[in-house]
Amino acid sequence: MLLSVKDLCVEFRDKVAVDHVNFQVEENEIVGIIGESGSGKSVSALSVMGLLNDDARVSGSALFDGKDLSELKVNERQMYKGKEISMVFQEPMTSLNPLMQIGRQVEEVLLLHPEVFSDLTEEQRKTKVIETLQIVGLDHPEQIVSMYPHELSGGMRQRVMIAIALIGHPRLMIADEPTTALDVQLQDQILKLLKKLNREMHMAVLFISHNMSIVRNFCDRIYVMQNGKVVETGTPEEIFKNPKEDYTKVLIASIPDGREREDKDEALEEPVLEIKDFSAFYPKKKKHFFEKGGRVCIVDHVNLTIHTGECVGLVGRSGCGKSTLSKGILGLLKDTEGEVIHHSKHPQMIFQDPYSSLNPKKKIGWILKQPLELRTDLTQDEKNKLVIETVQQVGLMPEVLDRYPRELSGGMRQRISIAIALVQGSKFIIADEPVSALDVTVQKQILELFLKVQRETGIAFLFISHDRDVVKQMCHRIVYMANGKLSDEEEGKEILDKEAPV
Repeated sequence: MLLSVKDLCVEFRDKVAVDHVNFQVEENEIVGIIGESGSGKSVSALSVMGLLNDDARVSGSALFDGKDLSELKVNERQMYKGKEISMVFQEPMTSLNPLMQIGRQVEEVLLLHPEVFSDLTEEQRKTKVIETLQIVGLDHPEQIVSMYPHELSGGMRQRVMIAIALIGHPRLMIADEPTTALDVQLQDQILKLLKKLNREMHMAVLFISHNMSIVRNFCDRIYVMQNGKVVETGTPEEIFKNPKEDYTKVLIASIPDGREREDKDEALEEPVLEIKDFSAFYPKKKKHFFEKGGRVCIVDHVNLTIHTGECVGLVGRSGCGKSTLSKGILGLLKDTEGEVIHHSKHPQMIFQDPYSSLNPKKKIGWILKQPLELRTDLTQDEKNKLVIETVQQVGLMPEVLDRYPRELSGGMRQRISIAIALVQGSKFIIADEPVSALDVTVQKQILELFLKVQRETGIAFLFISHDRDVVKQMCHRIVYMANGKLSDEEEGKEILDKEAPV
């Protein structure tokens, strides 16, 4: 037995997050853990790695190759991290050092384990770093090693995280939502890579995910968690074809089926946004796509109109320019050309990475109320009531208002990001991967919430996603992006199928 977790319990401020959990991972096995946000999946994994905060009370045991990790000294446990056990975290932007170049961060694993890699010269380490970045599907790794995390797209940052986890050739990789930020083709690429490493290097994988389809096709065994407990376990066939627990049945029933929006062809009203010949540029060192003068063009002469009450889907591979376009629409970029005309006040954005967009020093109540402080037409009681109503609208209890972002699960933080956009009453919202971090049941709730709010208020959305099934369900129409340009549906699909990873 490679990893055996027995009677694991974790408490935070007298709140039980994990309650007597047991699970096992055999040598060369891929084990999946599924469940809703807050069910204890990530907390269980972090406890195995010894990465929980000091305020966490942990009991139980985690035996790795027969040794109890909880009984090891700090320096002994450090020997296991990165070499014997590695972890791919859910949110790469907060896991990568913003002040350190990518190459240095990947190389750090080799430097922290001199007992294994001391015979490598500096040049050999650099070569190994470049090779590992190539393995995870990053083109031009010799350029990426000198870049910083903020210069990469969300999907590219996630692939860097996977490279960091792979470079030490671990016996067990704990993958916490490793494909969340990746488009469908790159998901397939990464999963095939993990499968290959599993077979050739005999690397076991503990795979934590809310993507039911991936878990079904990728894992050998599956554990289902709810409210900090394991409620069901079995093979993919047993779980998906003959689920025993009602909770498991609900999860399976929530999987998007790719059906198109029912009111897709309804008449649209006046424009809420007009984009005319819009281009966005980054400094030449970005090396993306093609150059114009001393700059690099990331978004190239985009024309798009979005109408009141319309939801437009924007689909494209990681690094194609989707997020750059959204920042340009909101005036967050310096070097742009063309026109962006807003016909509504206070356009908002739901960011892809909620943890980095929420103030870590402030409680959720303060974060949600802060945008309302500029409104003189509301009393303090009315503002407080609006905040509570909005939190409940996105499926959370008012108790979260007294908590900090770090005390929430990834899915709960994403719902807070959605609440921030809704609380301000905007008529146009850009949603950049708003449900990518959510489990299927909450994803379904949030998508239904988007549809309900849109029909009732006439809010328009630019809905950015990698998931075509989600986009079909949400959007009146879909535009495709490749190499910074927009294409129609047929041309876009062809380009996306041929486009190499950026």
